[in-house]
Amino acid sequence: MARRASEIIGIVFFVIAIITALIAVILLLIKIFGNSPDIVTILLWIVASFVAMQIAVFSMLFPIRGSLGRLEEFKEHSREFQKQTIREIRGIKEGILGMKK
Repeated sequence: MARRASEIIGIVFFVIAIITALIAVILLLIKIFGNSPDIVTILLWIVASFVAMQIAVFSMLFPIRGSLGRLEEFKEHSREFQKQTIREIRGIKEGILGMKK
């Protein structure tokens, strides 16, 4: 459920970032062609687009971080299982070799 909400938040902020970036480009074009929106207004739209994009990226990365945490946990359990299996095989091998003597 939390992953789904994170995806929705990411998509919403990605759309907001695209819209604010388009508005910033339009404001820059208007500024270039002589009509004068204030430079502070243009900079605020650019900053808003960067902030929205960062939030979108972070909302996409948090579920990945959780998956990586579960992967690390799985890897650690796999190592322990491998060590246990090697100990058991060595025990069986020593038991067989002990029987032959």
